[in-house]
Amino acid sequence: MNHSCSPNVMWQPVVRENNNEAYYHIAFFAINHIPPMQELTFDYGLIQSDRGADRRRKRCLCGSPNCRGFFY
Repeated sequence: MNHSCSPNVMWQPVVRENNNEAYYHIAFFAINHIPPMQELTFDYGLIQSDRGADRRRKRCLCGSPNCRGFFY
Protein backbone atom coordinates (compact mmCIF):
# COMPACT_ATOMS: atom_id res chain seq x y z
CA MET A 1 0.00 0.00 0.00
CA ASN A 2 1.44 3.36 -1.00
CA HIS A 3 1.54 6.72 0.77
CA SER A 4 -0.70 9.67 -0.03
CA CYS A 5 -1.15 12.98 1.79
CA SER A 6 -4.87 12.49 0.94
CA PRO A 7 -5.32 8.80 1.82
CA ASN A 8 -8.41 6.74 1.08
CA VAL A 9 -7.90 4.26 3.95
CA MET A 10 -7.01 4.55 7.64
CA TRP A 11 -5.61 1.95 10.00
CA GLN A 12 -6.85 1.04 13.44
CA PRO A 13 -5.73 -1.56 15.97
CA VAL A 14 -8.32 -4.29 16.55
CA VAL A 15 -8.53 -7.20 18.97
CA ARG A 16 -9.64 -10.66 17.89
CA GLU A 17 -10.30 -13.38 20.43
CA ASN A 18 -9.67 -17.06 19.82
CA ASN A 19 -9.86 -19.72 22.56
CA ASN A 20 -10.02 -16.99 25.23
CA GLU A 21 -6.79 -15.40 23.98
CA ALA A 22 -6.65 -11.87 22.59
CA TYR A 23 -4.77 -11.26 19.34
CA TYR A 24 -4.00 -7.73 18.24
CA HIS A 25 -4.08 -6.87 14.55
CA ILE A 26 -3.95 -3.79 12.39
CA ALA A 27 -7.07 -3.36 10.25
CA PHE A 28 -7.52 -0.97 7.35
CA PHE A 29 -10.85 0.80 6.79
CA ALA A 30 -12.02 2.91 3.85
CA ILE A 31 -12.35 6.60 4.65
CA ASN A 32 -14.93 6.92 1.85
CA HIS A 33 -16.08 4.88 -1.14
CA ILE A 34 -13.19 3.40 -3.15
CA PRO A 35 -14.10 2.46 -6.73
CA PRO A 36 -12.82 -0.84 -8.16
CA MET A 37 -9.20 -0.74 -9.39
CA GLN A 38 -8.38 2.45 -7.46
CA GLU A 39 -5.12 2.26 -5.54
CA LEU A 40 -5.42 1.94 -1.75
CA THR A 41 -3.32 4.57 0.03
CA PHE A 42 -2.70 5.68 3.58
CA ASP A 43 -0.64 8.44 5.16
CA TYR A 44 2.81 7.21 6.20
CA GLY A 45 3.34 10.55 7.94
CA LEU A 46 5.04 10.40 11.30
CA ILE A 47 5.89 13.31 13.55
CA GLN A 48 9.62 13.65 14.14
CA SER A 49 10.57 15.70 17.19
CA ASP A 50 14.37 15.29 17.20
CA ARG A 51 16.82 17.70 15.57
CA GLY A 52 18.02 15.25 12.90
CA ALA A 53 14.49 14.75 11.55
CA ASP A 54 14.90 17.29 8.72
CA ARG A 55 17.85 15.35 7.28
CA ARG A 56 15.89 12.08 7.32
CA ARG A 57 12.71 13.38 5.70
CA LYS A 58 11.65 11.56 2.57
CA ARG A 59 10.41 13.61 -0.37
CA CYS A 60 6.76 13.00 -1.19
CA LEU A 61 5.63 12.77 -4.81
CA CYS A 62 2.04 11.64 -4.19
CA GLY A 63 0.56 14.38 -6.39
CA SER A 64 -2.28 15.13 -3.97
CA PRO A 65 -3.54 18.74 -3.85
CA ASN A 66 -2.87 18.49 -0.08
CA CYS A 67 0.69 17.17 -0.51
CA ARG A 68 3.03 18.24 2.31
CA GLY A 69 6.09 17.64 0.12
CA PHE A 70 7.57 15.07 2.51
CA PHE A 71 6.65 12.16 4.74
CA TYR A 72 8.32 11.13 7.95
